[in-house]
Amino acid sequence: MDNSSVDKASLILRIGLGLLVLYYNSDIYVVKNIISGTYGMPTFIAYLVYVAKIVIPIFIILGLFTKVSAIILTTYMVILTFLYNDWGITEVSSLYILASSTLYFLGAGNISLDSLKKRRQ
Repeated sequence: MDNSSVDKASLILRIGLGLLVLYYNSDIYVVKNIISGTYGMPTFIAYLVYVAKIVIPIFIILGLFTKVSAIILTTYMVILTFLYNDWGITEVSSLYILASSTLYFLGAGNISLDSLKKRRQ
C-alpha cells in the first residue's frame, strides 16, 4: 500500500471516530454523576469527562496532537466501559477502543495539522 492510501485511511478514521464520539456525548452528565457520586471522586475529575468527550474528538478530527489524543480517548473509553457497564465490555465501547488504538499506531497521516506543523519546522 502506498503512503497516499494510508494518509487517506487515517483521515477517514480520524473524521469518523471524532464525529461519532462528538455525536454520542449525551452521556456526559450521567458519567459525571456516576464518577462524583457513586465512586466519591472529586468533582474536578468528573470534569475531565468533558475534555475527553468534546476537546479530544476535535483534536482527532483536525489531526492535532493525534497520538496523545488517541491515548486519552482509549483510556477514557476503557475506564468508562468498566464504570458505566458494570465491568462488562459492550460492542460500541470496544469499537471505540479499537479505533482509537489503531489511530495511535497509524498516526495522523500527511493530511493533518500535525503533519503541517512538522513541515513548518
